[in-house]
Amino acid sequence: MLKERDGADWVFRRNTGVRLEAEHLALRSADGTPFLRPEIQLLYKAKETRQKDVDDPRAVLPRLDRAAVEWLRSALQRVHPGHPWISVTDRAVLYIAPQ
Repeated sequence: MLKERDGADWVFRRNTGVRLEAEHLALRSADGTPFLRPEIQLLYKAKETRQKDVDDPRAVLPRLDRAAVEWLRSALQRVHPGHPWISVTDRAVLYIAPQ
C-alpha cells in the first residue's frame, strides 16, 4: 500500500495524481513508534465507507493541522468527487486556527 513511489514521492495507487513526499508518510508517537498519517488512512477508508468508519473523520479531523485536512480534502475531491467526507473536511478547516 505504501510502496508505490515516483522518485521521492509516495503515489496513491487508485489515483496517481494524489501524492505526498514519502518521508512524510509517517508520524511518531510520544514513545517514538511510527504510524501512518491519519489523513492517508482516512483516504484509504473512504473507498467503501463502512458503518464502523462513519465516525472516523469527525473524531480525527479536529486533531489534524490545517495542512493535513486540506491535503485530505484535495485528495478526496480528486479520488472520490462528491464523497460525504468532503463537506466534513470543509467544516473542519473553518475551525482550525491559522498556524
